[in-house]
Amino acid sequence: MDLEALLNAADNDIGDWEVDADTDHDEAPLSAHLNDEEEMADAIDDLPATGDQSVSDGRMQNAYVSRIADKSGLHILTSSGLFFSATYRDTLRGWRNARLLQIGKAEVTVAEFEAFMGLEVAMGILPLTEIKDFWSKKNFLGQKDVAETMPRNRFECLRANIQLHAPNSATESYKLMNPLWHSRDLLRHIQGQFAEIAVPTGAASFDESTVRAKARSLARTYMPSKPGKYGIRFYAVMGWDSLYIHTINDNGSGNTEPRNPAERFCGMFHELRRPLARTLAREDISVKRDSASALWVAMIGRMTLTHQSPTGRRLIVCNNYYTRHELAKAVLAFTDGEVRMVGTCKVNQMGKWNESEIALSVERVKLIERGSWELIAAVDIKHD
Repeated sequence: MDLEALLNAADNDIGDWEVDADTDHDEAPLSAHLNDEEEMADAIDDLPATGDQSVSDGRMQNAYVSRIADKSGLHILTSSGLFFSATYRDTLRGWRNARLLQIGKAEVTVAEFEAFMGLEVAMGILPLTEIKDFWSKKNFLGQKDVAETMPRNRFECLRANIQLHAPNSATESYKLMNPLWHSRDLLRHIQGQFAEIAVPTGAASFDESTVRAKARSLARTYMPSKPGKYGIRFYAVMGWDSLYIHTINDNGSGNTEPRNPAERFCGMFHELRRPLARTLAREDISVKRDSASALWVAMIGRMTLTHQSPTGRRLIVCNNYYTRHELAKAVLAFTDGEVRMVGTCKVNQMGKWNESEIALSVERVKLIERGSWELIAAVDIKHD
């Protein structure tokens, strides 16, 4: 059974995924700071040769990785082809090899590069205070699998020479405006892959996600209420049951580009431009074009523009920071009535026509059994 049939089967436990039509996941990565695709191709073609990139003979450089492949009961048809296309992987590897050659280090092979990416993912899931702790031989500290996958000095060498953008492609003015200029190509590639592979069709949640960061960057924000107080904040639309992230975008902290957040997001997904502009131009919609709410409308509404729900209804669940009457109205209009919002709310964000009803509900809930709640529907008052 192919993947599309499996995910869309009627008795599938996941239940709220629909897979889009087949797309080419081997596209070259977009560059936010190159003039066109031809310049990106020229930048890649100018890189020095990196040797044989084929892994069709099944050999892997590391014995530990090879053992996993042999004992998994799986035949590996292709690697890094889901969220990380093979073409983009080879592009990143070529950029990194160019830097390694400059400092007299050995080039990284395909197998070694994939092992490096796997270690980066594993370290994100199980973080330790310092990278060297993963190779420690102390009790309850080191990770045997990490040490068997790659020597520490080689890992740190590859990490220190990471290259996520075409060499000499970003101007100094662009670097000053966009604090994430060095990883923008990678973010755009991942955003496109997430959005193209699957889309939630039932309930979904909208919230922020944080990538912890110690680097001194304007993109980093401080939130004392979060476990990771310093980090890069992302907005994300995630399937309720599947936990699949369909759309994700950074919050734009420190970004001073002339384009507003919604325009930058629509620059990646051009099909959103006109529908969003028409929605925000309506007299009954008060969301401003340059506000974060406009970005949220585009991110939530992309589910409907990508694939309409079979039931004709979607539910977006938010916390009290995002549950706003005016935002819910804009989302409802943008999706032609398909996506409705539910969540806890702040009285001062519900509009003057709903504040009184919510205040009465708060008083009623105070008098009933602890743990009880009321659901209040937001309404519009139409003037004659």
